[in-house]
Amino acid sequence: DCTGDIRTLIDYENYANANTTNARFCRLFLGNTELRTSPSLPAQSLADYCYYEMFNGCTALTTAPELPAESLANNCYEYMFSDCTDKLTPQKEEGITKALWISKAKVQTLGQKIYPSLRHLLSTIGFSFDKTL
Repeated sequence: DCTGDIRTLIDYENYANANTTNARFCRLFLGNTELRTSPSLPAQSLADYCYYEMFNGCTALTTAPELPAESLANNCYEYMFSDCTDKLTPQKEEGITKALWISKAKVQTLGQKIYPSLRHLLSTIGFSFDKTL
């Protein structure tokens, strides 16, 4: 398992104030089939490709970390969880009772029912949503 704040990789003594605008953790855990928990990813500003393929192929990972960033860069979350697992764990403490993978076609039909932050993220990878839904 991996625990702690990932910013310690940038500045272990002053990680809470570490500048992450140019940090890239892409492919950090790529193909790690033993990783069950992820580190904390509290950065508010992300660099291009910051978390690109970070957990790709982590088949034992069942819970995604919180992603609180408000300043998103190009491709910052692209393929972050691809080829992980079909076993997702809902964050019950957040009121989420069910977590599942859905197809691109299904995402497209959800339109305005998707949280604005998620809609923004999806638009960066080519989704467009009809405002009248």
